[in-house]
Formats: sequence, C-alpha cells, structure tokens
Amino acid sequence: MATGISAAAPSTATQSTTTQPDSLTRGPGGALGKDQFLQLLVAQMKNQDPMNPMDSSQMAAQLAQFSSVEQLTQINETLSTQSTGQTGLATLLANNGALGAVGKSVVVAADSVDTTKGAPASVLADVPAGATHATLKVYASDGTEVASQDLGAVSAGRHAFTVGSSAKSLAGGTYKYVVETDAGTNETNAAPTYVSGKIDGVRFSSHGPVVSIGGVEVPYMSVTEITG
Repeated sequence: MATGISAAAPSTATQSTTTQPDSLTRGPGGALGKDQFLQLLVAQMKNQDPMNPMDSSQMAAQLAQFSSVEQLTQINETLSTQSTGQTGLATLLANNGALGAVGKSVVVAADSVDTTKGAPASVLADVPAGATHATLKVYASDGTEVASQDLGAVSAGRHAFTVGSSAKSLAGGTYKYVVETDAGTNETNAAPTYVSGKIDGVRFSSHGPVVSIGGVEVPYMSVTEITG
C-alpha cells in the first residue's frame, strides 16, 4: 500500500531591504550631499523587492526635490561669495577715502571732546525745534559727571558751544559730553552732537578706518561733512 507523505515546504517571503553603501559619508551637520544622495538612491534600487518595485513617480519626485535644494544651496554659496567681495571692496574704498581726507576740515557725528587744561574746546549740537534752553554736561570715561555749564537760551539749528569755564577745572584728556535741551518743561532731551576739526591721522582697524581729530578718534564712516 502506497503511503503518500505530504511535506510542507517552508514559505520564504522576499523582503525589501535598504542598506547604505560603506562609502556613504554625510556632510557637515549630518546632511546628505549630492553624491551621498545618489549613492543611497542606487542602493535602494539594487535592494528593492522585485515583486514590489519602487514607484518611478515617487523616485522622480525625490530627484526633483533634491535638485531644487541643491540649486538653492549653490545660489546661497554664490551670494555669500559676492557679499564677501562687496564687503572687501567697501573696506578698500573707505580706507582710500580716509587717507584722502587727512588734513581736511570735517564734521563728525561724535560725543567726545579733547580738553587741554585751561584751554577752551568747541563742541557742536543740533538744537531741536521748540527748545528754548540748553545745558552742557561733561562726563569722565567711567560715566561720572565732572562738569556742567548753563548754555542759556537757544534756538533751533546747529550751534557751536565753547567748553570754557567747565574745562578749566578738568585735567587734559578726552571726555564725553551731552547737550541737554528743554522747552520750558521738566523734560530734557539730548541733542545730536558733533566734533569739528582737521583730520590729522588715520588708523586702520578690523571695523574700518578710524580718524583722529584734535586728539579724538572716531570712525571715518561717522564723517557727515567735509568743509575744506
């Protein structure tokens, strides 16, 4: 009697696996570059399930998206290079301008004044419309008020004030000054201040050229007028 023996063979399902190639290295910050992306895409295609292949439209969408990102990255790098070049050109022009201004009389937006003991120093301030009275205050480098001078009645416009009696009690050096104005009320406002004189020297720094005017150093880009 024949006996039929039925043996059930083990069922083996083909699984889709994705392995990264050994040479796949990420860029700065763990981001994939163009070459790494293509390596990974090829690895996915090699290891795809033949019974369930990758969707070609999905693959095309991934390629298009990566291409857009790559183009944006290249544009950003180009703009960054142009910006660096423009900054260098601006610095060169500023340096040349500062050298050409040596010996010329200028007005500079600043709030410093150099006083020689016993000698008057002149300061400039733009008095705003409506102001009727002004007071000049002088401060040491640590912010301490060291002198105050009543400037009396004033009118709107740019005025030169002499640090006369205030400077007599001060040792020679560089001080900060503020011109406070008011319109007959208890509220005071600091007027925009300036320094005038001849540029007698230039110093170049990482932030741009610095010019010396009567012992006071100010950025060349603070020059508002060249008067002669």
